[in-house]
Amino acid sequence: MATSDPNALLKMPTASQLLKPLAPDGTHLASVGGGVPVSGLNQIYPKPAIEIGSRGSDSPDQAAVPIDGQITDQITDQITDQISGQQPQFCEIQSLRPNLRASMLDGGFYGLTLGCGETFLPAFALAVGLGEVVSGLVTSLPIFFGGIVQLISLRALTWAGSYKKWIVAGVAMQAMTFLPLIAAAIYGSISSWAFFLVASIYWGTGLAAGPAWNAWIGHVVPEPIRANFFAKRTRIIQITTLIGFLIGGGLLQWTKGIDAVLWGFATLFIVAGLSRFACVVYLVKHRTSKADDDVHPERVRWMETWRGISPKSRNLIVYLICMQACVQFSGPYFVPYIIKQLNYSYTAFAIVIAAALVARILALNLWGRVARDYGVDKLLIIGGVGLLPLASLWILSPSLPWLIVVQMLSGLLWSAYELAFFLMFMEEIPQKRRASALTIFNFGNSCMWCLGALAGGWWLTQFGASIESYHGVFVISSLTRVLCVGLLWRVVRKPGPTALSLDASILPAEASA
Repeated sequence: MATSDPNALLKMPTASQLLKPLAPDGTHLASVGGGVPVSGLNQIYPKPAIEIGSRGSDSPDQAAVPIDGQITDQITDQITDQISGQQPQFCEIQSLRPNLRASMLDGGFYGLTLGCGETFLPAFALAVGLGEVVSGLVTSLPIFFGGIVQLISLRALTWAGSYKKWIVAGVAMQAMTFLPLIAAAIYGSISSWAFFLVASIYWGTGLAAGPAWNAWIGHVVPEPIRANFFAKRTRIIQITTLIGFLIGGGLLQWTKGIDAVLWGFATLFIVAGLSRFACVVYLVKHRTSKADDDVHPERVRWMETWRGISPKSRNLIVYLICMQACVQFSGPYFVPYIIKQLNYSYTAFAIVIAAALVARILALNLWGRVARDYGVDKLLIIGGVGLLPLASLWILSPSLPWLIVVQMLSGLLWSAYELAFFLMFMEEIPQKRRASALTIFNFGNSCMWCLGALAGGWWLTQFGASIESYHGVFVISSLTRVLCVGLLWRVVRKPGPTALSLDASILPAEASA
């Protein structure tokens, strides 16, 4: 891959490759030094998530995978065997094998960071008495700050002069954000502004490292093995996230029983911080040439990019960011709803959230076949229409089995939605404009994410944090999603090709829980 190409970060495996049975588990989700969440593109997204997240939000097999040991050795052995004799000019196998192993371990520790740290921030806000609105906004307002930071990160890369140095610095700073959280958990309190500041630095540093990691990893992982490698790496991230989250929920429930729940949070943040510092160690172990580490950032020209993409691409971006606002009107407040209003235990909370993650994992094979056989437009219709009533389903019954069913349905439909718009981005937006277009989308998405969460928080503030007010938030969220159907129709009214014809390179990104 030529380092002089400003779109080098986009020369990743094709969409059709990612839909092959070889890599069915969301191979388009990789991570930034471990990752930035994308829920599909939420953070290209949360997470985020969650993105996780993306917010990701940026992503498992059905068995537990040790972070360091035989499994990662087997994976790197299998992958390097694939390219032996194929591309000796790219890098020597002796240097490639340690790089792949380091990247796998980096991803595994990032999954622990998500599972033990990031996903418990809203619950921690409730535990220290910051209130239900703050609990919801902590995963929204900092994302807006992160979107702004990501806009300037391409220019800042020039100052750093090295992809690797910039990534390592960003991940190290992200790891250090757990220190004030540990102190707050031990001390027993933290102010709202301090909590938002720490969360903003956490997401800002992670998102700022995103463009650099995407460009840099393209030089680390040879093209013939990218689809397979990122599929395996993504599975490790998913597994460690799930394990960390379930263990974390159990730990919090146990410490709550002995009246020491804040010490439980402190323990989780210690594990998350150490895991992120482990990511720094394994990022440093990557060995690349100076030419591969040279920075060639792309300048984003907003109006030129907007005019240069197809009408369908513009319609898609408008639909996605409007839908995001409707979703975030209710989404951030599900955690305080089940913990405070329904009084569920931390164990039940972890099970409910994990149900959606498991459903996403299991559904990707199905949706890959749907996209391949019937087209990406059909997949977007399934996901987009299916998401309309989801928030309202939360109010039908407070029983744990019902919430698990709803969350599994949610994971199923979000998986379809995210895969569809991700593939559509790659189909519709020319590669030369893709980085700029994704930057515009990221910023617009962050703004609407924040706007929707603020509107939902305003509702709860005005009408009080009662169970009836939460039901109002959920119903309004579903009703406003219906208004986006017209925008969805503008995107899919002219059927596109099936996923097998999608040969555009794709940008790996992470997500969010």
